[in-house]
Amino acid sequence: MPPLLPCAADWDNHHRRYQGARVCQQELRDFEWLVRPRTGMAVVDIGCGTGGWTRQLARRWQSDVTGYDFSAEALRQARHFIVPGVRYRQWDLNTAAPEAGGAPGRASADVVTCRFALEFLDVACVLRQAARWLRPDGVLYALAAVAEDRHTEPSSPFQRTLPQDRLDALQAAPAWRQHWSVPGTKRHAIALRDPVGPPD
Repeated sequence: MPPLLPCAADWDNHHRRYQGARVCQQELRDFEWLVRPRTGMAVVDIGCGTGGWTRQLARRWQSDVTGYDFSAEALRQARHFIVPGVRYRQWDLNTAAPEAGGAPGRASADVVTCRFALEFLDVACVLRQAARWLRPDGVLYALAAVAEDRHTEPSSPFQRTLPQDRLDALQAAPAWRQHWSVPGTKRHAIALRDPVGPPD
């Protein structure tokens, strides 16, 4: 049986001791190739943690970015950095209703990002919600840690991975008109563009 997902209090304790994964230049190049970002885009960053990626989006492309996380401690740390165009909200995608207070509005975003958070989320829910939030021709970008061996248990509940077959299914999601990816041995970047239509 896989380990239980960490709760918000677990993440609070984790963020008191560890920072999130740093953003490297290769990751930025892959994001640019997959997403073709433009200056001033509206971005929703799901599972933003302490906001390292959120701030990169705002600084590099002068984006209007809202970072969402359910860890109060992660958001407390993120708010220490004042960056124009960035705001943070506490919200749990796995349990909140689609139209819950504080959630992104329908057709309000050009890009939805999910960096090393998909492993902890309901993937079908992410796809459904992203389609709701994105404007026509919008892009869902996800960077996920890949399971080298699906039978190997993670050494920590904070180091989850996605098996390759789940990533393959995600890339073939039928509700998106275009599918792009940059595979890697330990991480896999995916972009799904132009949702067929937001769910009712």
